[in-house]
Amino acid sequence: MRTSYCVPQSQLTQLCPSDILSFYKEELDGEEDNYIHERALASGSSTSGALQEVIDETVAAVKRVRGILGDGPGRAAWENFAAGYIRVHTDNPRYRLKDILGNEYIMDMASF
Repeated sequence: MRTSYCVPQSQLTQLCPSDILSFYKEELDGEEDNYIHERALASGSSTSGALQEVIDETVAAVKRVRGILGDGPGRAAWENFAAGYIRVHTDNPRYRLKDILGNEYIMDMASF
């Protein structure tokens, strides 16, 4: 079954968005004990460079999952899950994303 091939990629699409979407809050709070800062330190890059790398890798993983799943009910279910996962973060006041998003979302999952 080809859906089993997307499990490792799908895990990236679940782990990295949390790091990406919590980064704004963590920066405001002065937190440096997080994946983005640790990655920047380990790779010798800037924090913004590490953040961009994680974003790029996440977008690439989303494209791979979509390619593996193709069209159909499996893909539709995955898209619904991904959109809901992002929305949990954007709607949760803990992440403070309304500060920068307002009531509008800047990301259309279908465009990636």
